[in-house]
Amino acid sequence: MFRMVLVDDDRMFLNEVKKEIEKILAGEGAKARILIYDSMRKFWNDREEGNLQKYDLYLLDVEMPEGSGLELAEKIHEADEEAVLVFLSNYERFALDGYRVEARNYFLKTAWKEELGKWLPEFYRKWKRGREQIYWHDYNGERCVIPVRDIIMLEYDSLNHLLKIHTGEEAFSERKALKGILEELDSEDFVRVRKGCAVHLRYMEKLVEDEIFLKNGKNIRLSRNYKKVFLERYRGYLRRKM
Repeated sequence: MFRMVLVDDDRMFLNEVKKEIEKILAGEGAKARILIYDSMRKFWNDREEGNLQKYDLYLLDVEMPEGSGLELAEKIHEADEEAVLVFLSNYERFALDGYRVEARNYFLKTAWKEELGKWLPEFYRKWKRGREQIYWHDYNGERCVIPVRDIIMLEYDSLNHLLKIHTGEEAFSERKALKGILEELDSEDFVRVRKGCAVHLRYMEKLVEDEIFLKNGKNIRLSRNYKKVFLERYRGYLRRKM
């Protein structure tokens, strides 16, 4: 899931920007979570208290009653060196300062809709390509990169309360919910076959009645509750590959 935060003291402008971003991302088929803050202090308090996760893109105003968006950008970068920052401002004179705090872009509010409409789709596509290529496995001190294309199946181990990530070579354990990992992968190619199991459609060999045959030789029973959605997603996968 693509995550964004917008910070600007003008609530009406925030709502307008959010609505436009939702429209842009919908055109890309993106699943997105967009938070808006009309208080810089409230945003930072939530960030400090751990109520906010890391976000993929921050859109900030430069001048706000509670302080400078440039200073806020510096704080965000101190907490997350990889944070991507974009400024929306009424004033061109702050553009150089914006780039000094390593902003990815700087848009004037007089032309923000057109400029953001050009820039955001390309940024999202690059972000998505990067997300689809690898998954960071991090559990009990074991940290490694798993190519997403190598993931065959995700399966919840109820006995040990762990999620197993099956690849062709081995299985990795994660103390995460299946739903959470599917959101992180953010790919239409992974689909649930029962409550605690999802498969990567690229490894599906055939479906015989309610039995799924995978290319690694494993068979999985397709639950009746998930069959309709599974078949819709599988047909969509086949169309994309034609």
